[in-house]
Amino acid sequence: MIRFSTFLVLASLLALTPPALAQSNDQEFARVDGQLFAAGGNLRIDETVLDNAFLTGGRVLARGNYGENLYFAGGDLELDGAVAGDLFMAGGTLNILGGVGDDAYVAGGNVRQHVDSVIAGDAFLAGGMVELDGFIGGNVHAGAGTFRLNGEVTGDLDVEAEHIILGPGARIGGALTWRSENALQIDDGAAVAGTVTQLEPRLGRDGFMSDRVGIGTIPALLALVLLAALLHLATPGILSGASDLLTERPLQSFGIGLAVAIGGPILFMLLMMTLIGIPVAVLLGLVLALLTLTGTVVASYWIGLRARSFANTSLRDPAFWGRVGWTAVGFAVLAVVRWVPWVGDLAVGILYAVAVGATVVSVWDRFRGPTPASPAI
Repeated sequence: MIRFSTFLVLASLLALTPPALAQSNDQEFARVDGQLFAAGGNLRIDETVLDNAFLTGGRVLARGNYGENLYFAGGDLELDGAVAGDLFMAGGTLNILGGVGDDAYVAGGNVRQHVDSVIAGDAFLAGGMVELDGFIGGNVHAGAGTFRLNGEVTGDLDVEAEHIILGPGARIGGALTWRSENALQIDDGAAVAGTVTQLEPRLGRDGFMSDRVGIGTIPALLALVLLAALLHLATPGILSGASDLLTERPLQSFGIGLAVAIGGPILFMLLMMTLIGIPVAVLLGLVLALLTLTGTVVASYWIGLRARSFANTSLRDPAFWGRVGWTAVGFAVLAVVRWVPWVGDLAVGILYAVAVGATVVSVWDRFRGPTPASPAI
């Protein structure tokens, strides 16, 4: 199981990457045995998909019918169709207007289930703001900055948030278990059929929820896989170059990555102290977040390629979905390594620093172009 805070940060910051692709009309569709794979800046899917669907982009509107599971990630996402199986959704602004036939795994900056939306099974939710106005047929496990329920939950509700609000239309058919440093806000008209239990907040030393609230490795892996797919699609040369630099120039990459990790936040704080520097600070913050996420993908891809060398003797670079798949393998390996006491976090942190530095060098090399040849003497 991966730490909840890691997943929450990853899923929330995922929204920072799609706009780079949204500047163009690039779209890529592929069908494999009834499954749909789609990526692009702006997507609208109206058709019926008999099997699983994988959608990622800057702004994605899913209005079709999905016969199996829907895997959905990007910046601004809206589900206005019907999913027969499970819904996996991660991004910036998430809106659920349609129906989900089974469980929903949702994480993002702002998450909202609208009136008339139905989730037939359990819901596992994480976000800065989580609002539920629809119907959920099973149990709800949620972690948020602010959580507001004004719909109906047939089963139990287990929630941890800074602010927890039960609106006048809130209906909970089972028990309510809540964790917060602030008082529970219950409006007149809200109803809880079961017991109401308050527990101590599960807060780590870094201020994030470090315990687990029902969201585990699968949603975290999904979020990274979709991020990896987007980056492999939009910037394949940069990722491949950064992965090569991890092997060829690890010390140089580590030095640059360490400088970014230390100097970036300091420069950000200095810029925030002046009115004229605030816009630059915001841009710098976005760049640092993007570098962090890209470094995570680069590190995972590098580990995945190492694993591939043991399983496959071919020296050819993998195809698009092969690169995405081996990135997922690498992320799973790193997730396991992080659970090794003391050494695990240190090893992964060093690798991430090297990967960020390699990403910076790869981007610089890409935009600088080839080095001019020395004139002949």
